Amino acid sequence: MISHSKKFLFIHPPKIGGNSIHAFLKEYYDTNARLFNNRSTKDSGRKQGVAISMGGEKDQDLNKHGTISYWYDIFPESREYYKFSVIRNPWDRMVSWFSWWTKNTLRNDSSNKEFEAFCDKFELQGWFNPFSSFFKHEGDDQMDFIMEFENFDRDFKHVLESLSIPLDSTSSIPHINSSFNETGPHYSDLYKFKNGTYNDVLIEWVYLKYKEDFKYKKYKFGD
Repeated sequence: MISHSKKFLFIHPPKIGGNSIHAFLKEYYDTNARLFNNRSTKDSGRKQGVAISMGGEKDQDLNKHGTISYWYDIFPESREYYKFSVIRNPWDRMVSWFSWWTKNTLRNDSSNKEFEAFCDKFELQGWFNPFSSFFKHEGDDQMDFIMEFENFDRDFKHVLESLSIPLDSTSSIPHINSSFNETGPHYSDLYKFKNGTYNDVLIEWVYLKYKEDFKYKKYKFGD
């Protein structure tokens, strides 16, 4: 999402806590950001989130998960803005996708078989694009800062400081539409067979799928 007044561009790959950033920064956006919840008829079936549109006479929906190139095409001036995004452990992110697919409920009885079938199904439909596909334009990385999902609050405070946006001592960063179930299993459990051994083929598949993303942070399975 874009702010001309603050001259920033936020790139929002799915499953990185982006709706929390929208909720905090939407007053600075030069696009319309509409928060919705599951009581909304129009957005029924979705838990909570953000819809983005141009606003004004030429109002049209925008792709909040657009790549950097998508936003450059619409707002060429954004090439000169402060550009930031978020990266997440790819193995954890895949489980977050699975949790969202199962209606935001990561059940204790969710099986590796279900998870692997999910990965196979949606890979064929073109899901799970790597972070690098969001961050690059014409082959070159464009981000000024990439937050770590695992250090979300710390890194978002850095973004706010860089943009001279205040966060007073009584303010807190919202966490919207989290599919992480704190009472559920660790993400690594979804990579286990029933006998407790790890599905090394699936672990390697995720690594190869996101191999280019590991240059942004050296994640290890189990982190």
